[in-house]
Amino acid sequence: MKNVFTAILLGYICVQGSGCSVKFNAGPTAEQLALTTWSQNQSDFGVINTGASTVSRSFVFSNAGAIDASGCEAPTLSDSTNFSIQSDTCGANGLTVGANCSVDVRANPVAAGTLTSVLSRACSFGRTSISTTNSLTVVSVQPNLAWSPLTKNFGNQYVSVSS
Repeated sequence: MKNVFTAILLGYICVQGSGCSVKFNAGPTAEQLALTTWSQNQSDFGVINTGASTVSRSFVFSNAGAIDASGCEAPTLSDSTNFSIQSDTCGANGLTVGANCSVDVRANPVAAGTLTSVLSRACSFGRTSISTTNSLTVVSVQPNLAWSPLTKNFGNQYVSVSS
């Protein structure tokens, strides 16, 4: 599908001795026709232990605009150490009007603290590149393991006899 831009006739401009010309409004820009979105603008993966992994969350990338998205880049994470893409049906493929694709992401923190990442994908609409982002958060805590009770008295035991 080719990008089609409409022109709106605003009226005639006539100058004596020069003739008349037609004045057009250029119509909507690519930014106005393009509308790509993630199914969620942000996602909180909650609190997990450092070194553990959350279940994957699915994010749907949709083109609800009036023109096809082309020249798309594969989805990326700004922090690929503590978050990972598990599956990706988007890749670097374009996205026609009304179409969508999905990316499954999980948090797998290797450091303690509040960790964030941005899931993003850039596509072109005509000659305009638009990047769509989504904010991800997880709180990672160090496991705190302890024995309880610290001691246990088994009393006097004979050899080869169960306690």
